[in-house]
Amino acid sequence: MSDRFEIDVDRIKGVVRDLANGSSELDRLEQQMGRIEATATAAGPAAQ
Repeated sequence: MSDRFEIDVDRIKGVVRDLANGSSELDRLEQQMGRIEATATAAGPAAQ
């Protein structure tokens, strides 16, 4: 029963690292979307 609650530190580190990588990836995507929106806004009605 007790070994069920064993903590796998390496796995947790991996998950945390993946989350950190994921959040930096999200930041990059948000910056990219911001640039796309800015370009679309600058192009104005002609783009639509």
